[in-house]
Amino acid sequence: MKSTINPNKAYLCLLLLLSSIGLFAQEPEKFGKVPEADLSMTVYQPDSSATAVVLFDVGGVDFDFNRGKPAYIFKRHKRIKILDRSAFDYGDIAISYYSEEKVSSLNAMVHNPDGSTEKLKKKDFFTEPYNENWTQVKFSFPDLQEGSIIEYEYEYYSPYLQNLPEWFFQYEIPVRWSQYDLDIPEWYDYTGITQGRPLDVSEQEGIQRRYNVSINNGAQASQRGTANLQVSRTHLVMKDVPALKEEPYITNMDDYRARVRYQLKATRINQVYDPHMTDWNQLSERLLESDHFGKQIERQRNFKDLNAALKSQLAQASSKVEKAAIIYHHINKMIEWNGEYGIYTDDKLGDCYEQKIASAGDMNLLLLGMLRQEGITAYPVLVSTRENGKMLQLYPILSQFNHVMVLALFEEQQLVLDLGDAQRPMGLVRSEALNGNVGLVVDPANAQWIQIPVAPSKTLHMANVTMDEEGEISGSMSELLGGYAAVSVRNVLDGEDAKDWYEKSYTEEIPDIEITKVEVPQSKNISKDFRSKMEFSIPNSAMINGDFIYFSPVINPIFEENPLKLEERAFPVDFNYPINHQYIMAMELPKGYALESAPEPINMALPDHGAIFRYSVNQVGGILNINSTLEINKTTFLPDEYAGLKKFFDLIVEKQTEQLVLRYSEE
Repeated sequence: MKSTINPNKAYLCLLLLLSSIGLFAQEPEKFGKVPEADLSMTVYQPDSSATAVVLFDVGGVDFDFNRGKPAYIFKRHKRIKILDRSAFDYGDIAISYYSEEKVSSLNAMVHNPDGSTEKLKKKDFFTEPYNENWTQVKFSFPDLQEGSIIEYEYEYYSPYLQNLPEWFFQYEIPVRWSQYDLDIPEWYDYTGITQGRPLDVSEQEGIQRRYNVSINNGAQASQRGTANLQVSRTHLVMKDVPALKEEPYITNMDDYRARVRYQLKATRINQVYDPHMTDWNQLSERLLESDHFGKQIERQRNFKDLNAALKSQLAQASSKVEKAAIIYHHINKMIEWNGEYGIYTDDKLGDCYEQKIASAGDMNLLLLGMLRQEGITAYPVLVSTRENGKMLQLYPILSQFNHVMVLALFEEQQLVLDLGDAQRPMGLVRSEALNGNVGLVVDPANAQWIQIPVAPSKTLHMANVTMDEEGEISGSMSELLGGYAAVSVRNVLDGEDAKDWYEKSYTEEIPDIEITKVEVPQSKNISKDFRSKMEFSIPNSAMINGDFIYFSPVINPIFEENPLKLEERAFPVDFNYPINHQYIMAMELPKGYALESAPEPINMALPDHGAIFRYSVNQVGGILNINSTLEINKTTFLPDEYAGLKKFFDLIVEKQTEQLVLRYSEE
């Protein structure tokens, strides 16, 4: 749901119509006119590895009062050079718009290296629903070649003035020229939020423009008039912007790409200053007064069916925590998450219980209301998911949130609850909601940011095996999983044969492994650790050379290779949650063999014990003991910590792939 501003009350006396004066600054090139140098380009010299380059991307925002209500018009013209066939996907375009918004004046053309061109026709553009509220215009450039240039332009009309279109200057491919221009009338006061590298050009000037307006005042006829207004004209440019490619362990690459966003701070009409960006308390108050949020929680009828279903169970509960658990598990069991997020409910909140499918927001608001029905103090907690981007605590911007959870207060503890996965225990939020591990408590009297409790993902493998003279390993391995590791495996095994899954998982890494038996206790208590045990054998697990046996003792290493590839990194490494991984093996050696050489033991830690790795090998009698432990206690490592973290991972991979040497002796 997008925020809107009531135009009639504010604009009735002004009677203004947007003039036909053009905003947009001179574009680098006109549509359809491609320089020969760009057409003949085969390599982008500033980045010879680039598979494509944005030659230019020019956008602009102007305001329109000519359609019965205030709106903005966003125009865009974008041109991309395709240098390699792996970049053909850039020829698939989708433009999304919401409800009353419209996309028009759409043109698209492809220029081929031989000078031929093809302009897309009306039939090549397809409009289709994206979800209940959003629609997409989609098109694809045909018959792309290495060396083709694609370009498209369009206009975007929107009456939702709370946010202007955000503009990205940086992508996963280089950008030669990116330009964003805005004309903002004096009635609107926007806050600009920039991130990333500095702008090459940032110019602003005040100009006078003559405006006319046509206001549709309900049943009355439209009213018209003219006026001169002061306009803030902004011109922003970045040039030769390097590619920012995705790396593992990141929240959202958009959090680190150069961009600018505009959020409405206030309107100033008829000498009346009306703030829209106030503070978190007032934002909470407005949200709780919304028919699509707070009012839904207050309506008793939304919980009638749920109350009836749980009446007898709740009556037998001995504590509020037990009541909360009954409600939590019942909703998780009875309602399927539809894969969507959102903080608003479009329908009656109680309908989702009848329909048995709902968004994460609807499920959690239903939970919140039921907790309050049972006398449990509970508050909404707003977050932005990792895919949606990081949150700005400095600015009370509602649109940055896309998910709502529940803070429940009990006598001896408080829990953050998040429905949507029947295998996730109460108090363990979805990993996608761990974005800076903070959330905003919606409370008009005391809105505040809180830390979201994060449980570690725990993995413990304990192997008891025997090696024979031919190098075959056989025995058993017990597995204990906690936190997110347990949730992941429980979800995978839900409805799938355990033996089949373990065979599939291990044979990807160890093709010769033969799993003969898998035991998974049928415990329904998801708050406890997950346990399993398998019996297996691995022929040819070692190399025999005379009296020597060479082998790597770690059956399932934490990392096959270092996931951190870049030598330098300009953005943080972000783990969803702490990680605790332990591997213990006791191996009975073949008769007559003893440990000849083994990797040196290691016990290393990053500063402040942000991460710890221990590894040791020793022989006691005829038993070889291997112990490997990795703890990642810190979830975010800043760019200046990257070199140390990368070296840390290098040492883990090196240590876990080092071979042990056994030697036969008749003594």
